[in-house]
Amino acid sequence: MIRILQIVYRKQLPRSTWGEDRLESRPKRRLERVREAIQRGHCSRRTEESYVHWIKRYILFHNKRHPKDMGRAE
Repeated sequence: MIRILQIVYRKQLPRSTWGEDRLESRPKRRLERVREAIQRGHCSRRTEESYVHWIKRYILFHNKRHPKDMGRAE
């Protein structure tokens, strides 16, 4: 789960997908990158839906603030 959150809040994708990202005209949204990372890990669709759901809840709970803007308590 921590690896997924790192991908969500990072600007660049893992090295294995750098070449694929250049082919698209627009940058991928964070949750799209999360979905792709989960699919690369060969997880089920239900697991993917669950992770995305919890990530959305995490983001909304913290009022859409970026983790680098939050303190240790958050």
